[in-house]
Amino acid sequence: MIEFLKSAHGKLMIAVSITAAFAIYLTFNFFINLSSFAVAVTKAVISLILFWLFDRYGMKQIDTVDELKKGNTAYALFMLALAVIIAAAIIAS
Repeated sequence: MIEFLKSAHGKLMIAVSITAAFAIYLTFNFFINLSSFAVAVTKAVISLILFWLFDRYGMKQIDTVDELKKGNTAYALFMLALAVIIAAAIIAS
């Protein structure tokens, strides 16, 4: 977990998560007309984090970048299907 916080991915995800949480707080308290946009951005951030976590820990035996550089279309379609499933689950909530 500590290595995640020190990596560039970790810092970016934490910064975007804090920004999304602040946007929700700001819009729900002061700009209620824009609150649906802030919620949509937060859902997108959550889906990206879930996608990254699955790729990092669920598929740790496979190097994603290496497989995509090889032109492995089946792996690319699998990752696309996973992203669509996560997006559908987030949108439906």
